[in-house]
Amino acid sequence: MTEVLFPIKGQLFGGFHRQDVINYIEKTNSEKNQLRKELDQADAKLRELEDTVESLKARLSQMEEQGKSYESEREETASQLTQLRQELEVAKTELNEKRREELSEALKAATELKESFFLVKGLVTSRTASLKRELNLASGELNSMDSVMNEAERKICELLSSLENELK
Repeated sequence: MTEVLFPIKGQLFGGFHRQDVINYIEKTNSEKNQLRKELDQADAKLRELEDTVESLKARLSQMEEQGKSYESEREETASQLTQLRQELEVAKTELNEKRREELSEALKAATELKESFFLVKGLVTSRTASLKRELNLASGELNSMDSVMNEAERKICELLSSLENELK
């Protein structure tokens, strides 16, 4: 079926039917108004989308600046971290050296203490042996004195006994 572009009927005399022309004009005006309304809505939607695009561009720009700021902060933090790691390594090295020195000094002191201990031990052992010898000698002398005292007691008792016998 073919669509009629101009639904206006012609008349034998004087052109077109008046009502058909009026209907056609009203229809085209109505279509024109509808199309204008749709165009206005499309323009409003376009402006809204353009505003949204501008807002998003501004936000993107802001986010890019913020990203640059974050990147700068990250680089600075990474630099500080690297510096702190280097300082930590230096501190560890210094601490290890100091610890080695302290351990070396402690080992030296312990060695000297050990040597002193063995020297004192030797002196104590020697003096102990000397004292034991002196004690043995004194013990022998005491034993001798004990014998002498016993002998003296026996002789005194005999003398007393003999004197008593003579007096009787």
